[in-house]
Amino acid sequence: MKQIERHQGIRGWLERWQHKSNTCNCTMTSRLPAAAGSHAELPVVYWLSGLTCTDDNVRVKPGRSATAPNWG
Repeated sequence: MKQIERHQGIRGWLERWQHKSNTCNCTMTSRLPAAAGSHAELPVVYWLSGLTCTDDNVRVKPGRSATAPNWG
């Protein structure tokens, strides 16, 4: 995996990563809280964006902070 962005929020860092998916045969992009690399137990939030959305929606949509308060 390759880190491509890192944003600081009010309560922490949110990182953007890319990896090659053999199943989808393309490069996939994901958002993860910075603590994910520490092997700490973290709650999971699955963000299902619509057809024209991107992985960045989890960072910019209102209400996300209430769902994932430690993501910045």
